[in-house]
Amino acid sequence: MSWYGEGTGPWHDTLRESTGIQKPTTIYPPLEETPRLVELYEEALPLYEDLLAHALPVEGAT
Repeated sequence: MSWYGEGTGPWHDTLRESTGIQKPTTIYPPLEETPRLVELYEEALPLYEDLLAHALPVEGAT
């Protein structure tokens, strides 16, 4: 990226080494195989749905 400048620090080093946007290679186990994640999901879903009911519409979204 030509616009990032000559900054220092870990973020800039990572940016310089970047090969661009690629599909992540991490493979996560199914949610159902991790009981704690299922518990957190079930706890968080109603909160998410409450917030979603108040979301601003995005023009052109499908």
